[in-house]
Amino acid sequence: MKFTASKARRVALVAALSGTLALSPVAMQPASADLAQFSSNATGFALRVTVDLSGLPQTVKDTVQQNYTTTRAALPAAQQAELPEAFPFVVDQYLGRTTAEASTNTTKAYSVLGDGFRTLPALTATTIGDDKSSTLQTISLPSVQLPVLDATAGVLRAAVAAGPKVDGGASVASVDTSLQAVGALLPAELQAAFTDLITQINSAVTTANTTLDDTTDEVTAALAGTPLASDPTVGPIIDSSTDLATAIQLPAIPNPLSTNLASIKDVASSTTAQKTADGRASSDSVSIIKSVDVLGGLVNVGLMNLASHSEAAGTAGSAKNTSACSIADVRMGGNTGASLDGKSLYVEVGGKPVALPVPTDQVAAVKSQVDSVLNQAGVSVNLCDASKASASEDGTSASQSVSAFVIEFAPKAPVAIDALGIAAGDTLVKVRIDPTVETAVGAQALNAPAVGGAQLPATGAPAMVSMISGLLLAAGALTLRRRVR
Repeated sequence: MKFTASKARRVALVAALSGTLALSPVAMQPASADLAQFSSNATGFALRVTVDLSGLPQTVKDTVQQNYTTTRAALPAAQQAELPEAFPFVVDQYLGRTTAEASTNTTKAYSVLGDGFRTLPALTATTIGDDKSSTLQTISLPSVQLPVLDATAGVLRAAVAAGPKVDGGASVASVDTSLQAVGALLPAELQAAFTDLITQINSAVTTANTTLDDTTDEVTAALAGTPLASDPTVGPIIDSSTDLATAIQLPAIPNPLSTNLASIKDVASSTTAQKTADGRASSDSVSIIKSVDVLGGLVNVGLMNLASHSEAAGTAGSAKNTSACSIADVRMGGNTGASLDGKSLYVEVGGKPVALPVPTDQVAAVKSQVDSVLNQAGVSVNLCDASKASASEDGTSASQSVSAFVIEFAPKAPVAIDALGIAAGDTLVKVRIDPTVETAVGAQALNAPAVGGAQLPATGAPAMVSMISGLLLAAGALTLRRRVR
C-alpha cells in the first residue's frame, strides 16, 4: 500500500479539526475570574478496529495454530521475527489516538499513530513552547505476511502553549481490514461454512427482491403512470415500474473471506485541554471520518463528525458538557441510486436526493426487507446513540464520552459443523468499527473549599446502546440520514 496523501493535506485536516473546537456554544459563556486549582483532560481516537476470532471452538483454534506455525516456519527468518509465535485470534487496535492534559502542575500532549494490539510511533510534548509533528508511513498488523489490518498513515502533532493550552492531533489516510490471509489458515469445513452462509444470505436477498418487485408494482399502480422523479434539464429520471424495480434492488453479498471486511478513508482526531483566559478548565475532543465501507459496499457510512466539550469554573452551575454528532448517511449496496430516510424514498439527481411520491406503508415495506437482509448477514449499526455525561452542581467537575457509531459484523454458522464443534447459530467472527471521544475537567475557584481533582473517564469505547439496522439501497441502496444533535 502506498503513501497517498500529502503531509500538507494532513496538517490542514488536523488544523481544521482544531479550528472546529472554537465553535462550541459553551465556549463563549463567562465564568469565574480565576482558578486556584484546575485539571482538564481530553482523549479521543479516530478509529478503533477489532477483528475477533477468539470465540471459535478450541479444535478450530488448534487447526489454525498448526497451519499458522507451518506457514510462519516457511518464511525467511527476518519475516518470521515480524510475526508473533502464536496466532493472534484478536487484533484490537486503536488508530489516531490523541490525549491532551492540562492541570495546575502538569501539561502534556500525547499523540500516537496507534496502540492496543501494537503500540506504534508517538509524539509527546510537555513544555510550553513545544510544537512537534511527524509524518508516518504504511503499517500492516500483525505483519505484511499476515495483513489483518493495513493503515496508510499521516501526521501526528503534539503542542503546549501558554495558558496553558495543550493540543494533540493525529490523522490516518486509510485503513483496511481483511480476513483473506487468515482464511487460508481456517479448516476447510469452516471455509465451506462461510460459503454456505453467503449462499443463505443471498437467497434472502433474492426473496427480498421479489417482495420489492411487488412493492414497486403497487407503487406504480397507485401513481397511475405519473413520472416518479424528474429533473428540469433531463426530464423523467424514473418513469416506469421497471425503472423503479431496478433502482431498489438489493445487492448480492460477497464472501467475507475473499473481500475487504472494511475500508475506511481519511480519519483524524484532535484534542485540546486548557485553562481559558476567563477562568475555566476546558477540554475538547473531535474526530472526523470521511467514509466507511463494509463488506465491499454492503454498508457505506458517509462523512462523520464527532465532538465533545466539557468545562467547569469551580462555581455553582458552571460545569457543562456539549456534544455534536453528524453522519451524512448510511447506505446499503453502493453510493448512488435510491435511498430511504424512514419517511420517503429518494433517487440521486445531480448529486442531490429527490423524493419519490411513494406511500408511507410501502416505504416501511422496503425498510423491512433491508433490515431482514442485514440481520441475516449479522450486520448491526449503532448511530450517534452512545453518550455518557455528568456535571457537578457545584461546578467542580464535568465529563463526557460520545461515540458516533458502532458497526459490527458478526455472522453466524448457518448449520452445525459437528466435526469442528460448531453449532448452528454460533458466531464465526466479530469485526467491530468504532470512533469515540472523551472529555473531562475539574476546577476549584479561588477562596472555595478545597476539592479533589476531576474524576477523569477511562479511555476506551463505551458499551453499545441500541442496535439500529442500517437503512438504504444505493443503485439498489437505502440511506439513513442523521442530523447534528
